[in-house]
Amino acid sequence: MAEFYPIIAGLIFVLALAALTALLCRVFLPALWGRYRIGRWILIAALAGLTFIIVWGLGATGRHAILARVGAGAAALVLIAFIALIVSVPISGLVNLTAWVHRRLAPTNKGESNKEPDPVRRKLLESALLAAPLAAVTAGTGGFLKSFSPAQIRKIKIEFDRLPQSLSGFKILQISDVHLGYYVTLADFERFLDEALPLEADLVLVTGDLADDLGALSPALRLIEKLAPPNGIYFCLGNHEYYRGVDIFRREIEKTSIKLLVGEGRTIVVGDTTVYLGGADDPRWLRRDNAAFLRNTVNRAMEKAPADSFRILMTHRPEGFDFASSNRVDLTLAGHTHGGQIGFGGQSIFESMGYRYLWGLYDNGRGGKLYTTSGLGHWFPFRLGCPAEAPLIELGRRQYIPKNALGSGVESFE
Repeated sequence: MAEFYPIIAGLIFVLALAALTALLCRVFLPALWGRYRIGRWILIAALAGLTFIIVWGLGATGRHAILARVGAGAAALVLIAFIALIVSVPISGLVNLTAWVHRRLAPTNKGESNKEPDPVRRKLLESALLAAPLAAVTAGTGGFLKSFSPAQIRKIKIEFDRLPQSLSGFKILQISDVHLGYYVTLADFERFLDEALPLEADLVLVTGDLADDLGALSPALRLIEKLAPPNGIYFCLGNHEYYRGVDIFRREIEKTSIKLLVGEGRTIVVGDTTVYLGGADDPRWLRRDNAAFLRNTVNRAMEKAPADSFRILMTHRPEGFDFASSNRVDLTLAGHTHGGQIGFGGQSIFESMGYRYLWGLYDNGRGGKLYTTSGLGHWFPFRLGCPAEAPLIELGRRQYIPKNALGSGVESFE
């Protein structure tokens, strides 16, 4: 039944977004509404979107993977086009308002008020009104196409003060937010793991949301096992594990050598160093304030950490980092956000809107680091300036440098 939820939501979204698009165009672009038959085009797009979603549903229920993928992809493209218009049409409306005010305030000569509007000026104004919607739809289409690019293995070096010598050069592969299903297939995931295998990670950590298609879950876990890192593979739950059926995930993981950590931890020994791995649980529902839940699960995950251990916390939601410092966690790894799927200059654009920990490396100022990955996949096919990734993190010991020298604490080690 869970596989029908996105299909039902898609039908509702298409109708709602089509209605909102029509309203905005009618209000902000009245001069173009009839001339370009905008209402008719919106109706055609809405009917196309509904048809694609029905094709998606037929493919999903009939287990026709290609049909489901085509329908889901085409439906998503229609949704992206509507969202692009909803964002851009008010900008065109502002241009239209500015032109109207200019005409009202501009001095006129006698007799000019009865003249037909200058056709050249009218064409220029129409071009200006159409520029923002066309640019937005083009950018949206580009983001849709980019979402199907292969995920990158992002090699990162994170430095710590007083890192034990035996952990210098220790490599951790983080796999998160694969969302195996309509947009990321098992074949895509296998190609990625084939690229990751020669990199010889020492430890593999999966931070949730592995598969939306439960049929792909068991094969995906078997593929991850083939990485065979010397220090094991560990998994913490994400919200989509709960949405799709957490009991199924638990049973499938129990059939493998992968260890599931839910509000608990394990120790591994690397040389003469004890490393403690904690796995937080996920609050599963999309509430604004998950602080109490996350505080409790992080505390439980880390409570048995030996005093002298190097501490690593897996938390699907990066807000768990807020409670890592009180548990003296050295490295926190998170996902969930997908980086907002829109970035600029290696940072999520939503960081500027007050959202925290969306993508990249963060430091709590007390020795603890967080890396939030943008994820290897997505449940909605759109990425612009925020490519899909899986970080390969190398631990390093901080080299002290003069105060006037520049350094960020994170660097590529390719």
